[in-house]
Amino acid sequence: MLTVLTERLIRVPKARTLDLTVVQQGSTSRVHFGDAAFDVTSDLNDIGTHDVFDFALFGTLAVAVRNNWNVRTDLPITEDGLAAARRVVDIFDLWRVRRCYPVTIEATNLVPAPVHAPRHGGLICLSGGIDSTYAAMKDVAEGRAGHGLLVAGADYPRATSPGFVERRGRVARLAEVLGLELVTAETTVRDHKLYFNATHTCVLAMMLAFHAQCFRDGSIAADFTLAQEYGYTPWGNSRPIVEALGSTWFPIHHAGGEAGRTAKVRAIVDADPDLMRAVSVCQNKEIGGNCGTCEKCVRTKLNLVAAGVDPAPYFEANPDLAEHFAAMTLPNYPAGLRRHMVFLKDLEPTLDDAALRTVLTNRLDRLRRKITPTGKA
Repeated sequence: MLTVLTERLIRVPKARTLDLTVVQQGSTSRVHFGDAAFDVTSDLNDIGTHDVFDFALFGTLAVAVRNNWNVRTDLPITEDGLAAARRVVDIFDLWRVRRCYPVTIEATNLVPAPVHAPRHGGLICLSGGIDSTYAAMKDVAEGRAGHGLLVAGADYPRATSPGFVERRGRVARLAEVLGLELVTAETTVRDHKLYFNATHTCVLAMMLAFHAQCFRDGSIAADFTLAQEYGYTPWGNSRPIVEALGSTWFPIHHAGGEAGRTAKVRAIVDADPDLMRAVSVCQNKEIGGNCGTCEKCVRTKLNLVAAGVDPAPYFEANPDLAEHFAAMTLPNYPAGLRRHMVFLKDLEPTLDDAALRTVLTNRLDRLRRKITPTGKA
């Protein structure tokens, strides 16, 4: 009840209407909206200049919905691009995503989809975590992806930050094992206030669409199975958001959603142990590896144990796992409780270690008492 009252007391930002423009210089585009701006750039040699600017609309959308800024532009925008942005706004409004506002988008220079003659095949976002590594494995096996896209300015703030430099080395090793060519791109969109948990897929779609003239299609890794998404919604990287941001001329696929996290780590280790050694899951953004003690590292260790894999070789520190599991703090808000349930239920079928199983059972019992059942009372 207190959380609900607090949300209602939050001041809604005053609505503004801002003009969206873009200045291109080499492989960098500066996106202006009102008196604010952010950059998008890539190290892909043959990216060229842009004739349509759907990518700029997607990135601006991530900032606009958080700040209650309506968007107006005379830039060439495809009909698909405008429809995609409006679909995302509608989904956020339907889900009642906190601090995301139902802004309007006006594009006065709608153009048909460009003639698409890409020089390359598929491009998949490759952050180096469990989900993107698994999705890349699947896309490569199915002949969909030939390049991986690592984005600075998403999880890491700058391409020059020590954590990102280390992460890029690890992702480069992943790409080499997978047989992907690695593209590194950067954006400064997170210099602005945005609700990244909800809108990070808009940022990733911007980075994929920035390369659209060079690639056949794009892919973004699924974080969860479709059933798990129900417990994790609202969440930016949900299938409806990803699929909404694709178009007829540059589809964006939601890859790897058939498997939960435990099944993913098992598949990665089975495919090649070197892949798991290069995967990065840590919450510590000052390093590119895995500390072994933060909550994300502990969760991944539990996934590995549930998958029948010894987690020790993949982490810098390996204190008692049952103690760390028991010490995890339960979230204190309804959405967080449901999200923790998603994590625990993924472990439940195969976590056989006796000490860990006891902790898991106790935590599930506590969650069931705390979570209000769905449906009509």
